Amino acid sequence: MLLTLSIAASRRRGAIVCLAWAALAATAFAQAPTPTDPADTARIRSGPFFLQPTVSITNAGVDTNVFDSNDQPERDYTITIVPAVLTGFRAGPARLTVLDRTEYVWYQRLRSERSLNGAVNGRFEVRWNRFRPWVQAAASTTRARSGDEIDVRARRSSPLYAAGAEFGIASRTWMTTEVRRTSTIYSAGEEFLGVDLAQALNNTTDSAAVGLKLELTPLTTFTLLGRLERVRFDRATFRDSDNYIVTGAFALDPDALLAGQATVGYRDLRAKSAGVPDFRGVTASVNLAYRALPSTRFGVTVSRDIAYSFEDLYPYYVTTNVAVTATQRIVGPFEVVGRARRHWLDYRRLEGPASARTDRLDDYGAGIGFRFGIPRLGFDVERIERRSPLSSRQYQGTRYFGSLTYEF
Repeated sequence: MLLTLSIAASRRRGAIVCLAWAALAATAFAQAPTPTDPADTARIRSGPFFLQPTVSITNAGVDTNVFDSNDQPERDYTITIVPAVLTGFRAGPARLTVLDRTEYVWYQRLRSERSLNGAVNGRFEVRWNRFRPWVQAAASTTRARSGDEIDVRARRSSPLYAAGAEFGIASRTWMTTEVRRTSTIYSAGEEFLGVDLAQALNNTTDSAAVGLKLELTPLTTFTLLGRLERVRFDRATFRDSDNYIVTGAFALDPDALLAGQATVGYRDLRAKSAGVPDFRGVTASVNLAYRALPSTRFGVTVSRDIAYSFEDLYPYYVTTNVAVTATQRIVGPFEVVGRARRHWLDYRRLEGPASARTDRLDDYGAGIGFRFGIPRLGFDVERIERRSPLSSRQYQGTRYFGSLTYEF
């Protein structure tokens, strides 16, 4: 009975995702053009070179439950400093961009939670008239939480290598292809609830995709893509799977009335182990912002896909995340912000003694902001609550923090 109710609820959430995507994407066709090449918008340019440095101070405040504990919450002062620089080179049809980002996380008393994280992402492409090849390489090393399931800051690295090309087959139609390899590598000794995370989650994903990209307007692009994905784990091989994925995606110019990306798809996961359930269902990734008035902005984020669990009885879970944000300028440079998020973790169990299980996380808050030119200064209050059939996985906490973002 519990499993039946869980499946029914999962289908309802899938339907909500589809409706939200369709409603938001339908407004994509009445917008006006604006340039988006980073070489055109960078603040520092010299000949073919461009540079865009930024620095952000985030989470500067108090976290009342640093470890997301259900019985002994720890309170501490924290601050995160994030310098980043986008560098690039543009010469004729050739473009090279490199984003280098460093994150320093500081806690006053809990020294074990301090960390220095880094990420670099480079891409080279050539934009000829009817042929656009590209290559990409990225790497990150971080102790930031990997999501809402694992409540410890565990060191891991995530290398990525990709290459692809676009071929013009009509005036506004392109064929697109790509191959990609990504890995998740937890450092030795990283554990959560007694589980060795490297043994449970280290894996490599290889994928190949082909599709069509249609330039519907100067601001709107639609891509239909078919992807084959092969996931192989280093040690927890019962989680291995082959995936067949079809997606349709709208990409909207970031400076338009409706900006962002909206993707909906269908995933067919075929587990390699007999005791692991297959998955067939809707996936989505929507991140859109809408300017209702010059002083009012709304943001919507919807995501739905599978994620691999560290728990042996639950090889993976379906993660559904819905978040809304509203920003209202009240007078001059002052604005108020309200946000709410709900995240479901619908666990898929191995055949055997495990029971049906869905965890839920609610995150809501409000804040004020002050814009003085390019920098923005903000102060926010955020409340987080997690509910689970397992009492050990329940927790709640409140964060009070300030933020400052500056582009040079």
